[in-house]
Amino acid sequence: MTDERIPAPDGWSEADIVPDDAKQSQRNPPTAFEHRRRDVAVHVRTTEPGAGEEVDWEVGVLFGDSENVGEMVPVERSIEDRQTAIERARELMEAFDREGLPTSAAEFDPDALIAAEEEN
Repeated sequence: MTDERIPAPDGWSEADIVPDDAKQSQRNPPTAFEHRRRDVAVHVRTTEPGAGEEVDWEVGVLFGDSENVGEMVPVERSIEDRQTAIERARELMEAFDREGLPTSAAEFDPDALIAAEEEN
């Protein structure tokens, strides 16, 4: 969780998560946004938890528990900074709102979602 809540689209809210590394929570805090159904979350984290200030960020989708990060389906990697990653996460949540929420990782196709976004 961050010190200040990050605005999310309607139906989404920032989840309370505890990072694996306490140092990471201070330097590069991960963030997750849960859908009101609570079975889909959009996750923002560094690609190398516990790394220094100069890290890449990634955005992915979790199904089930928003803290089950090991099962995250990556959508975009190599994002330069946390703020840009959060903006990408917001765009992903808005895309889910337009295109519909997948019910499982097996049903989720990040490439199809990105293609639909490029058409809009």
